[in-house]
Amino acid sequence: MDGAALHALYRAIDDGDLAAIRQFFVRLKATRASSQQRRFEWHSSAKTLRWSLFFTTIRRNHLNVLGWVLSPVGCEEIDDTAYNMVTQIARTAIKMKRQDNTDVLELILQSTLLMEVLTPTERQSALQFILNDACLHGHVNLIQLAVAHGAAVNGRFDECPSLQHCVSGKNIECVEKLVECGVFGVRVSAFVRSESYEMTVALVKNEVDLRGEPHRWSPLHEAVYGDKYDVVKALLTVGNVDVNASDEYGITPLMIAVRWPFRSESSHSLVLILVKHGANPGQQCHSGETALHFAVRGDEVGEMNREGAAFLAKQDPGIINIPDNNGTTPLLALTRKYTASAHAYNAEDLDVLMSYGADPHIRDNQGESAHDWFLEDENGRLYMQSRRCFFSSETDAEVRSRHKDLGHLVTWTKLHASKQQ
Repeated sequence: MDGAALHALYRAIDDGDLAAIRQFFVRLKATRASSQQRRFEWHSSAKTLRWSLFFTTIRRNHLNVLGWVLSPVGCEEIDDTAYNMVTQIARTAIKMKRQDNTDVLELILQSTLLMEVLTPTERQSALQFILNDACLHGHVNLIQLAVAHGAAVNGRFDECPSLQHCVSGKNIECVEKLVECGVFGVRVSAFVRSESYEMTVALVKNEVDLRGEPHRWSPLHEAVYGDKYDVVKALLTVGNVDVNASDEYGITPLMIAVRWPFRSESSHSLVLILVKHGANPGQQCHSGETALHFAVRGDEVGEMNREGAAFLAKQDPGIINIPDNNGTTPLLALTRKYTASAHAYNAEDLDVLMSYGADPHIRDNQGESAHDWFLEDENGRLYMQSRRCFFSSETDAEVRSRHKDLGHLVTWTKLHASKQQ
């Protein structure tokens, strides 16, 4: 495609000169055939060409050109598939927010390409494509038009129901229109990210099931992970969701909330509202861990959620020494984390667990205890020295008999305090 030919084509498109447009594509097809170029080269070699042909034709209301594009003859001369032509023209029209293109969609929906050339399966897929795009971009009138021409409101395109596109498009009016058109029995899956309290309430009001699939990542999991407090509040207050629902690994929304607490000021509020609505701190995932284990594990960089751990231990004191399937208590998990990451023992983290009754002498399935790990590490031994109230069963004599080199150690408490300042 030389520059002069393209310039002439753009001028023809702008003027609605159908004869010149057809002449360009006939020549282009012949050139491709002689040089054995791939099909669809007309829009891949010049990215603005398809946009110009579709967008300019629709914007200037050149219905004669649009009628040709949507005809079997036009499809053959352009050398593209009927499905591509129908869906891409429809998408262009739907995305033009400043212009009412209802007449264009009617032309597409009544076109020979859609009604006769496409197979029944392709036709239904194209209708779902159009309906979903209308939902996503908030065109209520186009939703009704697509449904009137056979789009299934309960159908799926790319494994995604149309109602979920309304949620993604943040348009409550579109949700109501789909319900009016007959949508029913929709269960919104987790990948739909409702961004507001209002949208979530609107979905519930229109009888959308927000509980998610059993033993799968649910809308509540997603809202907690996304730090969407208002959505979590709506799901818990009007959504009839199970606050203790677990995913395929047994992980609950509370476990997610306490593990990633540092994203915003409202993050701890998620823990509070989940527990207020009945979240069980002692519920265990498939590996046997409770929410307290998750709080101890902390975020990606390994920082413990001290506030969350203290809150959980206060709410349910019985969880402080619950072991996982390997016999690991939250305290043992914390001491191992320090050693594995080569981080210095954090007295404040340890104090949270110890002050709520964590037992350092509980042994796991391999016979190890947090007490053993303390004795194996210099900072651990210093922590024991500085927190004798937590280790009443371990006398100074016993510590010295195990580790005779304690005399040269500096006071760990002072070192830790200076590092924190």
